[in-house]
Amino acid sequence: MKLTSSEPFFLVKNGIANSYPSIRENLDTEILIVGGGITGSLIAHQCMEEGYKTVLIDRREIGHGSTSATTSILQYEIDVPLHQLIDLIGEKAAVDSYWACYKSIDDLKKIVRQVKYDCGFKKKESLYFAAVKKDVGWLKKEFEARKKIGMPVKWLEADEIYKKFHNKHSYGGIFSEQGGSIGAFQLAHDILAYNHEKGLKIFDKTDIKKVTYKQNGVSVQTENGTTITAKKIIYCNGFESTEIIKDKFINYFLLMQ
Repeated sequence: MKLTSSEPFFLVKNGIANSYPSIRENLDTEILIVGGGITGSLIAHQCMEEGYKTVLIDRREIGHGSTSATTSILQYEIDVPLHQLIDLIGEKAAVDSYWACYKSIDDLKKIVRQVKYDCGFKKKESLYFAAVKKDVGWLKKEFEARKKIGMPVKWLEADEIYKKFHNKHSYGGIFSEQGGSIGAFQLAHDILAYNHEKGLKIFDKTDIKKVTYKQNGVSVQTENGTTITAKKIIYCNGFESTEIIKDKFINYFLLMQ
């Protein structure tokens, strides 16, 4: 069995689920979304739900960026633990962020039901455990921080984890019933197909050549020679945002890990 590959799993599994034309005419819209992965599809869905005239473009086929290589795991944890995030941005902002992520799993469940497609969504239990003994201290601190804000979490000792999960390599951990799994690549396609029928304009193989920011919106020139005028532009292009943001935030992010 080949356990590693240079080919993203979901592209091999699903192929090109849906394809769209590249842009061939000038457009005027309220919202322009750049990026057709899972983030762009969810933003587009919300914009359509709220009645905005929306256009979505992607330089590749839809979902062929990092969405095609993502895991199917749904976790409410943010990259920075709650107790550390409180020190970084303040208690209210940190707590609001964690609760938003916690509730987002149930929000995804509602969206899956709304678009009426099967992308493999399942609610699952979650265990955030210490694989080495030295991590027990800060993980217990994280447990107390989550418990303090009312999250329904439970601390499991190593023997409890072994009985429940048959994990021999744990020194304790945070147990929660809030977790899940989903095919993000398929969900992105399902959401966009659903909204495309409702009027969302989608263009793949459409790259941006120049963006001009104006007082009342933006003007985007594409590589095809067309222009998209929008009141707002929303970038949902993941790590490729380094092409438009001068700050080296990726280096900072890696240092935080």
